[in-house]
Amino acid sequence: RPNWTYQQFLKLFFNFSESEYYFALDADTILIKDLPLFENEHPIWYYGWGQNHFPYFLFNKKFFNLDKSLSHTGIGDLGLFNKNITQTFLNYTGCKTGKELLYKVGSSTNVVFHFSEYETYANFCNTHYTGLYRFKHIEQENKGRDLNQGENWSTSDIKTAIENHKNLNKSILSLHSWKI
Repeated sequence: RPNWTYQQFLKLFFNFSESEYYFALDADTILIKDLPLFENEHPIWYYGWGQNHFPYFLFNKKFFNLDKSLSHTGIGDLGLFNKNITQTFLNYTGCKTGKELLYKVGSSTNVVFHFSEYETYANFCNTHYTGLYRFKHIEQENKGRDLNQGENWSTSDIKTAIENHKNLNKSILSLHSWKI
């Protein structure tokens, strides 16, 4: 999944904002409600539906010696990253740039090892920046289409999904597409 891994590295090591913090939102995710990004000077890290995808944690342990330190997932299809922390993470891996790290580990992703920028960053912060982030569950609606089965999202489908979910008690709507 080289394109998938590449876009995750783009989000994790984005370095073009003036602020030390930057917000990443997956392209298939729609904000339905306003989300505060800070609480009492602490950044908020939102996590979503209960998932425990072992290949993410196996990858983190093998390549970064990073354990799963959260009782929940670190994935919420969005994240408030800190450029200083991502640079510290690079130093931790022995790499100078995200591109260097991508070349170092990117070809190692396979059916056993998967990389997740959100899972890696959240567990790294929880381990090395304990207490900095406030971890909060986000009410999320996940909808998916299997491109292998000829399913896809039309403009009409997307508009209908947004309309059907905008008044529910959800903060985000994720309209995923999968192709294996």
